[in-house]
Amino acid sequence: MPAALLGANSAFLKAETDFGLNMLRQSPVTEQVVVSPISVIFALAMVQAGAKGKTKDQINKVISNGATDDEIVEFYSDLARDTLNASNGVQTRIANAFFLDKKYTVEKPYADTITEKYSAKVEALDFGQAQKTAKTIDAFVSENTAGKIQNFVTEATVRGEWLTTTQLPLSASSLIINAVYFAGKWAVPFSKGSTFNKTFYSTENSKKE
Repeated sequence: MPAALLGANSAFLKAETDFGLNMLRQSPVTEQVVVSPISVIFALAMVQAGAKGKTKDQINKVISNGATDDEIVEFYSDLARDTLNASNGVQTRIANAFFLDKKYTVEKPYADTITEKYSAKVEALDFGQAQKTAKTIDAFVSENTAGKIQNFVTEATVRGEWLTTTQLPLSASSLIINAVYFAGKWAVPFSKGSTFNKTFYSTENSKKE
């Protein structure tokens, strides 16, 4: 995160740190988890821009420790811009998008906000054609991450099969998408003389040679 943003927005930094740690605490202890809190926060920032009432209050608390709407938009839009303008050989790409089932419409002020402030793509798709929609979303993510992130969503994602919190049949009506691509050199490169092949354990019972 750029130093200029850190100094003036320590509340945001604390919120992001706490959020990331809480995500790890909620992760299954039997699984290995790698997560990018800022990627999730970018998605939440897009949700926050269109949220109201208790939902907005909860998101504000999590991503900013209670900052105002304008402060949240200003901070995360600046962060997204500065991330994309990284220097010193670092390459970064951000794919932000709001995909909506074409049966619904999105309010223009919301679409304008996330498009202008978060460089997000807003598009209505036919969620009834899950395979086609998944391919469209995957193509967008791949194009905006230098082709490094593939198969970002599946047909099941579009159909909402991950919505398992109730016994009622549910389906997705929209998808907020964020993917972050980063490429940079190590500040302290690995020593070739101290690097060798060994078995890698992704979990206790899963390994790769």
